[in-house]
Amino acid sequence: MVTNKLTEPTRVHWHGLIVPNKMDGVPAVEDSPKIEPGKSFTYEFTVKQAGTFMYHSHVNTKKQEMMGLGGMLVSLPKDNGEKVDRDYILMTQEWKLEKPGSKMGMMMSPDDYGEGEVPPGTYEVNPEAMMWNIFTFNGKQLPDTTPLTVKKGEKVKIRLGNLSMESHPIHLHGHNATVVAKDGVPLKKSAQYEVNTVNIAPGETYDVVFTADNTGTWPLHCHLPHHTAGPDGKEGGMFTSVKYQ
Repeated sequence: MVTNKLTEPTRVHWHGLIVPNKMDGVPAVEDSPKIEPGKSFTYEFTVKQAGTFMYHSHVNTKKQEMMGLGGMLVSLPKDNGEKVDRDYILMTQEWKLEKPGSKMGMMMSPDDYGEGEVPPGTYEVNPEAMMWNIFTFNGKQLPDTTPLTVKKGEKVKIRLGNLSMESHPIHLHGHNATVVAKDGVPLKKSAQYEVNTVNIAPGETYDVVFTADNTGTWPLHCHLPHHTAGPDGKEGGMFTSVKYQ
């Protein structure tokens, strides 16, 4: 059941899941009612797929989705599928934070913070923007991202999803990983391939698996330089690490 505590209607789209039409959450074109403010709606469907999916608002998406109404959803097979020792999720998002006193609703202003220029503080999010200055994994940017801890010899899965407006080439240092699934669909062995960088377009999910066989603390980040920029020339943004225990 989803309860709407917003001041406007909303609805949830189960991104990548095959559900009944009324449960798909796009009221403009489907028999899928909006959830009005203060009201609730119960979604009912049988999950028939196993894999990595997402969910997000599909009402006033440029505002609601760009202000964070979305997340990742993992469906496991009854036998739990291929055994891994660690299973992590990283969701990419972009944000436009406004300087105090800025006129909200403008796509850009000449005195805006640029990429990597936002100092610590509390700001308004501008969902109308077409240029962003904060880039996050799971809603956090370096130095507040949580390292992915592993032990030597472990098999590690990372589930990557993109709810942002741009593609993000996610690069892992010190290891190669195997792409084993895309958009919740497992790849046949013959279709799997090794990478150290996987480019995630908006709306895509990827599952990659690697063996922790190279001890140390290894960066894991978007390879667009501005997306890992922090104030005063420090590393920031869409950046975390794989850290051996």
